[in-house]
Amino acid sequence: MENIKSLADMLRDDFEDHGDGKLELIDILEAVAVKATALISDILAHAQATDAIGRQETFDVVQMSKYIFVTLDPHSQHKLCIADQWLSSDKTAVQIALRNLYDNAIKHSDQNVVELSVTVSQINKDVVEFAVQDNGVGFNDPAVAFLDGGNLRIDSGFGLLGVRRLITARGGVIAAENLPNQKGSVIRFTVKGQIVGPPIN
Repeated sequence: MENIKSLADMLRDDFEDHGDGKLELIDILEAVAVKATALISDILAHAQATDAIGRQETFDVVQMSKYIFVTLDPHSQHKLCIADQWLSSDKTAVQIALRNLYDNAIKHSDQNVVELSVTVSQINKDVVEFAVQDNGVGFNDPAVAFLDGGNLRIDSGFGLLGVRRLITARGGVIAAENLPNQKGSVIRFTVKGQIVGPPIN
């Protein structure tokens, strides 16, 4: 990622802009590299952690989602709707889960424009629930069964397997369901945490 940022800088030097969009592509390339570097750093820190409880941090869910989305959708083709909320929770675990769920929805959708809607609810004083809804094709039965604890099937998807392992290791639960009339699907997962106000500077 650092090399990609350097290449973007090199391309921008002495670049003659003809108004054909190439300069904007270089800017997108650099932006993706910057955001991806931050995400990778957090994921590596999480992978190295030995504390099964995880580290509580206060973070902006919307800002996190925007950072994730710019790496998955650099041309801003798809839509993400998420309420402005701050959480005190395991930031890196939430980031990994959301990144995989967003990526899965985009990759497996039959829509030209994927519409993702994310809600966060406090279900008791120590647990929050995320609901990630999309307008795609929905899940086949093996994928849904696997998320609910069934046997691994070759069409279940490693990304969802990793999310399930992560969430259950943190004491949470995860489940998926298809919406009526083939209107998409929703995945719900829980993590320890609280909805809080933004930090006071």
